[in-house]
Amino acid sequence: MRRALAIGAVLVAMGAGGSARTGLAPFVGAWSGHTRTLTVSRSGIAKESISDGCCDRVIRLTARLSHPRRVGGSLVATATVVRVRVFDRGAFTARHPAPRVGQRGRFTLRRGIILEGLTGTTYCNARTARLGRCGA
Repeated sequence: MRRALAIGAVLVAMGAGGSARTGLAPFVGAWSGHTRTLTVSRSGIAKESISDGCCDRVIRLTARLSHPRRVGGSLVATATVVRVRVFDRGAFTARHPAPRVGQRGRFTLRRGIILEGLTGTTYCNARTARLGRCGA
């Protein structure tokens, strides 16, 4: 079981239809959830830190976002891991391994929530965080 990463993932529905190009601006800023933070710069660098909920870090990850596009009602960007440090290998399993440098995944943004596809973690903007949609 992924202790720190099993955070009640928010399902992000992907609508039917084609995709349209968009910019990275909607992803830019500070995102959070209980025991985790994500910041995305205007240049598309995403820095993520996840802790175990008490005292210890689990992972620190840096990814480069690219190829933003609209898919149904969501915005999707490709994320490429450029740096990763795993502090707690026990938080990952063979079925859900820790991300590695060079790995690609998706960041999906819908209604103020980012689903980060490399770790399966969700992040809220300030508005959705106040509504309690990303944990305690």
